[in-house]
Amino acid sequence: MSHPSPAPSWASELTLARAGERRLALPALPLAAVCVYVLGLASPLAVDVPLAVLALLALAAVVRSRPGLRPGDAALERALVVFLVVTAVSAAGALDPARSLRLLAVFLPGILLYVLIARWVAVRDLGALVATLALAALALAATVLWASWLEGLRDPTAIVRALGISTLVVPNDVALLAVIAPLSLALLLRSGTRPVRALLALSLAATAAALVVLQSRSGLAAMAAALVAVVVLLRARRTLAGLGALALAAVALDGARGFPLAAKLGRLADTRPALWLTGLAMWADAPVLGHGPRSFGPLYAAYRDELALAAWLPVDERLVPWAHSLYVEALAEQGLLGFLALVAVLGCALRAAWCRYRATEGESRALAAGTLVGLATFVVLGAIELTLLRQWVVVVACVLLALAGKGPPPHTVIRKEAP
Repeated sequence: MSHPSPAPSWASELTLARAGERRLALPALPLAAVCVYVLGLASPLAVDVPLAVLALLALAAVVRSRPGLRPGDAALERALVVFLVVTAVSAAGALDPARSLRLLAVFLPGILLYVLIARWVAVRDLGALVATLALAALALAATVLWASWLEGLRDPTAIVRALGISTLVVPNDVALLAVIAPLSLALLLRSGTRPVRALLALSLAATAAALVVLQSRSGLAAMAAALVAVVVLLRARRTLAGLGALALAAVALDGARGFPLAAKLGRLADTRPALWLTGLAMWADAPVLGHGPRSFGPLYAAYRDELALAAWLPVDERLVPWAHSLYVEALAEQGLLGFLALVAVLGCALRAAWCRYRATEGESRALAAGTLVGLATFVVLGAIELTLLRQWVVVVACVLLALAGKGPPPHTVIRKEAP
């Protein structure tokens, strides 16, 4: 009597996938496409140049090979599709559909990156992808430090304007570096290659310095919490001494500049609550699908004035294009459906990253921990700062989602990978 063969574990699936990759002799084009675009985040080139390179390399990868890799997390991909559909429907019914649909072009590179990483980039190449993210962070941070030192600039806004890099439009865009930092530390703790370890350590040091120079309170706090979380997840307590030295160096740098960041930390007044109340007022008028993507800016002044916020609440009188909160932005622009779809995407990604962390060891476990903490950092910063108006927010989010989905299915819990 024949018996059905047992379902393969994720470890055996990984072994079969690797064997399949060797048989297919997949070219390096998918990884190259992703890395080229990621490095483009740190360049002064126009956004469409790295995008054109990404599209061409992605097309070549699709034409010259077939995926041959295990699909990503099914629940995460379904949630992502639902979010994109809700966003498109909301844009079609927006107050200015043409504007909303035009500004949704920011999703194009993110979708390309997600598909390439999820379907064409091999598991064994994820370390190279993370190292490329760290290199991009190092380049951005070094550019910030160089501009500050060369021009003698101390005002964060003036430094950002002097850079001419589309990734950094305002000083708080440096939060990008805080999201990448946990991935860099995770790979640093498990990578056996000295040049890569040196790159990762230098990237972390430059990131901390750039956050201090641009006086990013939220970014520096998020980075500190994220690095400690990675140490806890990977049980690398000896690394705490290095993190302490990094913190002391950041304090010393701030002191050398006259403690502007410390002074900023002491100021409690902030215009964000007024922005959030304004966004919630927009949502109350369009609770299901919102006013349409990218509508917060055009509507802000009218709703702010109508609310007549209390005198004790600081209000930004300038033209503010975004709500300084992904979740308030989703409610105002895409309604309750868009908000729930966004929360579902982030929730599924966190769950997938946690399952991968629980199921693997070695470098894969480290990268899963870095991905999990990077996603958590993104979620927290999303509550107080981020916006989908920013190209880097969409790009980094899609990279993290793809990394989270490249793991075992949620029901599989094993402790060792195949060699």
